[in-house]
Amino acid sequence: MTEKPTEDWTLYTSEDYEGPSMWQIRDSYPPDLKRTDFPTSVIVEWSYANGGPPDKQILDELHAFEALLDPLNDARGNSLLVHIIRGDGVSELCYYCRDYAAFMSELNTKLKGGPHFPIEILNDNDPDWNYCRQTKEALKSVDG
Repeated sequence: MTEKPTEDWTLYTSEDYEGPSMWQIRDSYPPDLKRTDFPTSVIVEWSYANGGPPDKQILDELHAFEALLDPLNDARGNSLLVHIIRGDGVSELCYYCRDYAAFMSELNTKLKGGPHFPIEILNDNDPDWNYCRQTKEALKSVDG
């Protein structure tokens, strides 16, 4: 079995009028990664409150959900996770994928037979990774 490459992530926190937010941003990618091979952004959103961070029970459920999706984070496969943002009553996971239909098939396979999760999935053709760049710019604006 081939080992998954090490991933570098940075955890940021910020606070605004809605309350605290947590941003986990991927800092590194495999050296041979071609972003144009992953042209579709996929946003998985879980709404959990009217604002602020999730409570402990929701956070435990989010972690269990994310563990189920961990195999989708594989740049050698179809998709990779680029950030997780929690705050303002929403947890957002952003993936980029080679093939959206394959991503949805893999996602449904991972979630089959488990509990129903309150998620919404959005996707966009984004070969230049504009959403990823905009998210990092937004973080800089709240981080100062």
